Amino acid sequence: MNKQENNHHGEISSKKDESIQEINEILEQLPEDKMEIFQRSLTMTAFMQNDPETAISKKITEEHITKYLNDSGDNMRLSYKDRNHSRIFNIVIILFVLLFISFIIIVFRNKPEIVEKIIYAAGGFFAGGIGGFGYAKSKS
Repeated sequence: MNKQENNHHGEISSKKDESIQEINEILEQLPEDKMEIFQRSLTMTAFMQNDPETAISKKITEEHITKYLNDSGDNMRLSYKDRNHSRIFNIVIILFVLLFISFIIIVFRNKPEIVEKIIYAAGGFFAGGIGGFGYAKSKS
């Protein structure tokens, strides 16, 4: 170090020493209960400065926040589309089943014993799907 840098560091060091002495004088004048509160707050501040979350939060920029908000918006739109497509798919399946049952009834209208067995079989299949083999498992 050259002489000028050494003087500059010496000035900073002496200013720090003066500040520390002033703080110590003020702290000595505090009542004991106030001193405990002050020490607790200093301890909490020290913990917060060493906290990894604090280190990460210091690195977050406006670009990060903007990107997060844009990605969240995209995720919400995709989630809405997914729910909407799922509803449409369920409606199409129900319409298909109703058309199939109507077709069976029309084709076998002269043979009610066959229609009855087909309707019971289709109803059992539908109830089984709702009961946990398809619909309930897809919701969990």
